[in-house]
Formats: sequence, structure tokens, C-alpha cells
Amino acid sequence: MYADELKTVFHRDGFTLTGFVGPDPDSKEDKLYTLSDLHKLSTVFDDGQLHAGKTTICTAQWERIGNKTEDSSAYYTKADDGTVKIESVDQDELKKQLETDSTAQIDVSGLEAEKVTLPVSAVNDVLDLEAKALSIKMADAAITLDKTAMQSVVETADGNDIQLHVSTGDALSSDQTEIIGDIEQGMVLDVSLTANGTEIHSFNGKVTVSVPFTWTQQGVLQAWYLADDGTKEPVEVAYRDGNAVLTLKHFSTYAIVVKANDPDSGIVSMGENEVTVQKQADAVYYAAALYAEDGRFLAYAASEAAGDEGTVTLKWANADWSKAAKVKVFFLDADRKPVAEAVTALIKGKSQKN
Repeated sequence: MYADELKTVFHRDGFTLTGFVGPDPDSKEDKLYTLSDLHKLSTVFDDGQLHAGKTTICTAQWERIGNKTEDSSAYYTKADDGTVKIESVDQDELKKQLETDSTAQIDVSGLEAEKVTLPVSAVNDVLDLEAKALSIKMADAAITLDKTAMQSVVETADGNDIQLHVSTGDALSSDQTEIIGDIEQGMVLDVSLTANGTEIHSFNGKVTVSVPFTWTQQGVLQAWYLADDGTKEPVEVAYRDGNAVLTLKHFSTYAIVVKANDPDSGIVSMGENEVTVQKQADAVYYAAALYAEDGRFLAYAASEAAGDEGTVTLKWANADWSKAAKVKVFFLDADRKPVAEAVTALIKGKSQKN
């Protein structure tokens, strides 16, 4: 078997085959054979002589492909178009990460890449370590897949390399602005995942993406999934350390926007541990969730609407109002299903009503 045939038969993601260690017919001790040596060999008997048509047992010698990432979590190569390929992960380094965190992270942010490719074997290596999530830190974004999402992507990729592409910073087009309405600021976020040239849109589990976004805590921060049919769907968003953190519904196109506080948004007033909202058509139940500045859930309140009142007041009995930064109000029918778009407003800043 010739060298090129050996490389085809013996394949390992992230490694290159450099040779084999096998018996030396002259000394009866093992020696290193290059690939070009091996097609000349057959087998070695106890007499130390080669005998054609027999079998020689050799041990493959592997060398990792690429350079180590800055955080030593993986080995990578970089293509001329700027795409970074994770050739393999260093499980020992990831084990060290997992001693203090349940998420394994691969940091390629210093390589200024918008596209990152990795073999499914690398994802499986992370799953083998029983990590709860995998985070890939790129030039302008960090994307995190929980365990279920990793398993879902591996299954869909069907053995092919997967490529993540995150593009940020573009302004909304006129069509996108028309879908969302008037905004004070905003940007488009494109998140795609492909395997063997085919885009993967859906997944099981949870995927989040964190991108830098300048927000002065004035106005209302929102995120929207922009569907191909020209419709929009609200997406969960939090603001942490100068980043907008979105919980994705699909690998697709999103908009991150800040809207001015709208007096007609449904929130009439906010006071300590309570919020008053306008009644909505078809709404039977009203609910409000209270959040801290870092996105932590603090408290929940619910109430039915009085028949002769134009507003509904929701109160939190045991909430720490000093830590509250955001309130989200839901309008529900008798089956607890939404009948109107949920309203989010800041407790501090332009969204505050006095």
C-alpha cells in the first residue's frame, strides 16, 4: 500500500499521518517507518526476515495539524479568506476549564474571524467531557450551544464539518425598519450554520449569541427574528457587560434595536413594587415579570382584569425593588395564551413613568 493510499485509509480529524512504528527485520526492534517505506513491507517472522504475503503490525504515528489557540483550548488553521478551522480540541485544557465552569470555551477572537469551521469530532470531544455547553468566541460575537443543541447539530451535520458565520454591525434596511417600526438605533445580526454546503436553520436545545452593542440604558432594548415572509417574532434579549445577549430561535437574521418609550405601549405607570397597564382587547389575565440589570429573574405577578376598570395594576409582594431594572408585561386570554405583544420597559431611564 502506497503513502497516498495509507493517508486515505488512516484518517483522524485534526491530525496528519507521519509514519508507523513497526518491527525492524535487521534488529528485531521497532523502528519508525516513513509512509514511503511501508508499501515495501509485508510481515516479520521471529527470524527477523521479511516474508511476502504476510502481515506486519505497525502503530500509526500522528502529528496535530495547526497552531494552538491563544487560550490553548484547540488547534487551528486559517484560510486565505480569513475562515478559521478548528482542527482539533485539547481535551486536557478543556478539562481544566470545566473544573471551574460548566461551559467549555474555544477562543479565536484574536484571529478576527467571522467564520469558524470545526469537525463534528471536535464537538463530540466536548460532549465526551460532559460539558453542559460549548462557547465559541469569535471576532465580534460569542455563540454558545448547550448540550442538547450540540447533539442536535452533530446529528444534522451527519459527519460533515460545520461552519458558523456571525455577521454584525450592518444597519437595518428600509424594508426591515418598516417591519419593526420607528427605532432610535439598531443593527442587523446574521447567524448561520452550514454543513456540507447546506444551511441548518432549526435545532433542539438552547443557543445564545452575545454581540457588542452600545446602549445608554435609555429607551427599550428589543430583539426580533426577521422571517423571510416579512414578519417578525420577538426574541429574548438581555444586556450584560456592553453586550446584547440573544436567545436564538433559528440560525437566521435578527435585529437588535432600541425604541423610544411609547406612551401607548400599554404601560401607564410604574411605582415601587407595582406596574399599571392599560387593558387590552381579549385579554383576561395580565402578568408581569421583574428582572435585575444582569437579566436575572426577580419576581412574578399576575392578576385578572376588573370588568369596569380601564387599567390593571400588578404588584410584587416580596420583590427587592432596589435591584429591579426591567419589567415585562404579558397579555393573556382565558387559556393563558398571548393576545397581544408583550411589552418591556426599563424602570430607570426614558421608559420610567412617574
